[in-house]
Amino acid sequence: MLRDRVTRNQREVDVCIEGRVGGQAVMVCVECRDHKRPADVQWVDASRTKHERLPTNALILASKSGFTPEARRVAEAYGIETFSLEDVDSTDFPSLLTRQLNIELN
Repeated sequence: MLRDRVTRNQREVDVCIEGRVGGQAVMVCVECRDHKRPADVQWVDASRTKHERLPTNALILASKSGFTPEARRVAEAYGIETFSLEDVDSTDFPSLLTRQLNIELN
């Protein structure tokens, strides 16, 4: 649970990875989805809006059934990494986190 900066209420987040990079505290959050259909742009937009008000430095979206092409394009434009269940075995998570944090910290 993370505190929303606007409402001051607690918000549920699926996974939070906290650490320090160059002495600075960072938080990478992962939102997960297990639906029959690929995740759409509405979920990407909703996740982005939610995390704009949370202490999230980088956001990763995971969908068991993948993403629509539009959802992937929008996530990429926002700097949000996406991966599906098929991507898990081939994903280099340390590099993924490094890319996300460099985007947010530079």
